[in-house]
Amino acid sequence: MSNIHSLHIVGVSCATDETSATQDIGALWGRAIGAGLGAQHMYAVYRGYQLRPGGYTVEVVVGRIAAPNEALPHDCITVEVPAQAAHHVVTDGSVEGVQRAWAGIWSQWPDGGPRTFVADLEHWEMGSDGKPQRAEVFVGVRSASHT
Repeated sequence: MSNIHSLHIVGVSCATDETSATQDIGALWGRAIGAGLGAQHMYAVYRGYQLRPGGYTVEVVVGRIAAPNEALPHDCITVEVPAQAAHHVVTDGSVEGVQRAWAGIWSQWPDGGPRTFVADLEHWEMGSDGKPQRAEVFVGVRSASHT
């Protein structure tokens, strides 16, 4: 178990579901870069989950840490990721590696298990070429005293 520290992320957002997530989130990354939100440390925040039998809908926000009193770029929002206990998965930094991590999380807890569904987080470290070098997934979970 790990912890997520409170973060404020400025980014672009979309709603998606389990059938279109790969396509929608890929397009969202393109929008974030196009909006000038590229940074060495980038984030994808998953929040507002609506669970249903066999699937879900979720809002995804892709961006970077918000600067204090930052004027928002056009079509961007700021979201808070609350401090929380988290299940932490380190990947190989590839998109496929992150997709495998999420597949493992959903198969490990198909009924939600200890997940809180408040705000999940991907942290991406980007190289000087703008390509991912490392990626981590943090999934909010109830603390051990509440499981």
